[in-house]
Amino acid sequence: MPLSLEEALCPACRARGAAYDRTILGDTLVRCRDCGLAYVFPRPTATDLAEFYAALALNADYYHGQSAFKAAFFELCYRKIEAYCPTGKLLDLGCGDCGFLNAGYDRGFELYGSDLNPEVAKLARGPHLKFLVGPLEEQGIADGAFDVVFTAATYEHLLDPAATTREIARILRPGGLLAMVSVPNYRALNIRLGLEDWMVNRPPAHINFFTGASLAGLIAANGFKIREQWTYGLNPAPLKRRLLGQTSNEPLLEWLKKNKPKDRGGVFRPEIQAGGARPWLLPLAYAYLYFNYFDCGYKLALIAERR
Repeated sequence: MPLSLEEALCPACRARGAAYDRTILGDTLVRCRDCGLAYVFPRPTATDLAEFYAALALNADYYHGQSAFKAAFFELCYRKIEAYCPTGKLLDLGCGDCGFLNAGYDRGFELYGSDLNPEVAKLARGPHLKFLVGPLEEQGIADGAFDVVFTAATYEHLLDPAATTREIARILRPGGLLAMVSVPNYRALNIRLGLEDWMVNRPPAHINFFTGASLAGLIAANGFKIREQWTYGLNPAPLKRRLLGQTSNEPLLEWLKKNKPKDRGGVFRPEIQAGGARPWLLPLAYAYLYFNYFDCGYKLALIAERR
């Protein structure tokens, strides 16, 4: 028997009941009546998600590789973090291809990476990195063990973002920093104008659809004080795919296998990070990261302090 919207349980604020929002290629999104988070309903199980990502056979190509621009972007991320906390133990939650960690090789942090994919350690630049494989909540990390937690393009994937946020708060020292970037913005310009094609930004890869308000509400309700928040970036890819007739109704797994980032030039290039950020790219990366498009940028970012 299908679940009713009154039975929907918000993964952010735990409120019961939701309103229908939209259907994306067969998957239903509902919106929490309390906090405003849009999320897929019914929710997938942990087994469902594990099977999906295992079937992708994730490797460096699926992370779009590294580039000189990406190195410049990460340089700016480190500068933002260092303005609040210049040294200490830093954990990259959902570290992916280790691009952010590799960019911090010669900075004043003791670096840790956490990811569900056990292959990530092979993408690291050197033995200076320490890895935690599996769900963060299962790592047995001591209270207040870290000074900084950085996370990029992670919260849209989380089955229980409230539980993960509480765990981040627990492992950060009082006054510790949570730095978050690259969360898709559900109020992005391409969505508001009806240009989004939902080829990538859809279940089961993305199961939470945050706005700035719903993301900040989640973080603030679970042990943090928001210090900064903004949107950034535009995403022309959906419009390009529409114009070229590259949209499809096929399941996400099949579409991703046919459209691997490697086929679009996303080759893993560790030598890019070894050379550091190109100075001439920093102004371009700065404009990308900090122009907020009147709160309609494609990505969400925030800086929060552990209370």
